[in-house]
Amino acid sequence: MALTYEEALSKIGTEGYTGVEGLRRLVNETSVVPANATPNGTLILYTNDVGDQRAWRVAEQVSAIGVRVI
Repeated sequence: MALTYEEALSKIGTEGYTGVEGLRRLVNETSVVPANATPNGTLILYTNDVGDQRAWRVAEQVSAIGVRVI
């Protein structure tokens, strides 16, 4: 079972979760799917610019065409 955000935070710096390799392991073991996500939904995880637009603006546009954005 994948780790939640809180579980992942608690593991940072513990045995097996130190350094770059430990952080990579933690990322691979952590779920980013929101608890209220719909089955077969699409998750867009991005916080930077998309071209010349902020990611939240792109999320608004995607949502406007019927894709649920969380």
